[in-house]
Amino acid sequence: MFAYFAEHAVRIKHEAGRVGLVVPTGIVLDDATKRFTQEIFAQGLVSSVYHFNNTESIFPAVHNSYSFVLLTLGKAEKADCVFYATNPAQLEDEKRHLSFEPTDIALINPNTRTLLLVRSEYDLELCRKLYKAAPVLVKEEGETTVNRWCIKTMGMFHMANDSDLFESLDREQAATALEHGLVPLYEGKLFWQFDHRFASFGYSEQRSLLDCEQGSLLDVHDVDITLKRDRTFRIIPRYWVRHEHVAVRMAEKGWTKSWVLALRNLASTTNERTLIVSVLPASYALGHSATLVMPDFSDKKAACFLALLNSMVVDYVLRIKQSGTNVSLFFVKQLPILPPESFAPADVEFIASRVAMLTRTADDINAVWLTEYPAYTFQEPRERLKIRAELDAYIAKMYGLTREELRYILDPSDVMGPEHPSVTFPGLKKKETEFYGEYLTQRLVLEAYDKLVSGVLK
Repeated sequence: MFAYFAEHAVRIKHEAGRVGLVVPTGIVLDDATKRFTQEIFAQGLVSSVYHFNNTESIFPAVHNSYSFVLLTLGKAEKADCVFYATNPAQLEDEKRHLSFEPTDIALINPNTRTLLLVRSEYDLELCRKLYKAAPVLVKEEGETTVNRWCIKTMGMFHMANDSDLFESLDREQAATALEHGLVPLYEGKLFWQFDHRFASFGYSEQRSLLDCEQGSLLDVHDVDITLKRDRTFRIIPRYWVRHEHVAVRMAEKGWTKSWVLALRNLASTTNERTLIVSVLPASYALGHSATLVMPDFSDKKAACFLALLNSMVVDYVLRIKQSGTNVSLFFVKQLPILPPESFAPADVEFIASRVAMLTRTADDINAVWLTEYPAYTFQEPRERLKIRAELDAYIAKMYGLTREELRYILDPSDVMGPEHPSVTFPGLKKKETEFYGEYLTQRLVLEAYDKLVSGVLK
């Protein structure tokens, strides 16, 4: 109903007049209203957009999880915007104001042409720079699609609709499952960036995994590093699937490589990371809490693609775009991803060799992925952070970011001061500060960037 109300206001407004509306945030974000958003911005009809979260009960009768916008329509060269305000007084804070140019939406969200909720002008400038340095992953224009990484995507199995294909095994059966043509059904919570053995279900000594008469299945738990150092160790899934069912799904997609990339579908911007991707053997099954993303390139080029998706730079942009907990494909397709031709042989070797260090730590992956590199023992957390920091710094440099811009992406308050309205990785900063006594990722990434600039790191 609010969309009809807003459209009617545009139609009855005098050419030189203005109209102010209080409407749900979906008016500038939802797919259903994107044509309206495109039209009012393209015609320069937006004077201001002030976005509020109702956390301070501006409207007491409305739930505090609700958000809304004050939309002022009238001829204007630029739209004055404030996002994530919680009370009207915050509109007086100049640091919160930013201005969209007419070309911004087409540049940053070319597929959906919806608005971007940016916390500060500096964030908007950074987004402009990143999108000018790299096109969106998949650009959709009517019937034309530009897909430089030649990616195929697939949701393999639905946990409810395909449940008749799933099998539950006890400890003894699970030990020989692969020999009997059964493969693990991966769920999103079982993997992490560059780590397909992040978490596992478990068995007790007394009962099988699904012996519900004696108790429910054991919870998912993080896999201890001592187990990860054993390259033969495999996680225990909730369910198993016959290999031929997986083969049929892969054949339908025309995928013949021995590996796939899996993207976790659920992650909040308050978590440590939002875009979480790992590599899996192509023979494994995947539930609907993750999506297969398959770039049709060599292992080494695909390793560069994996490093891009897991980078701080790309995650920074996703965190600006994503307001909920669903990492939807339409978000991912509109991320600024350096195209394959951006990677010279030296770039590919730098990135692929480090991705190999992070991923080639288990026999099942070692058999199918980046096989020209040696097998590695799963590294200590600090060592893995150091390797990842080198990747993050290298990728930031490929995007043309300065040290100050990278420093901002890691922690805006470190550059702009504690009163700055933007936040980027608060969950990661909090966890590392509690565990290491410092925001270790920030220090390691900036150190790696300095070494790259000085030529020490190659």
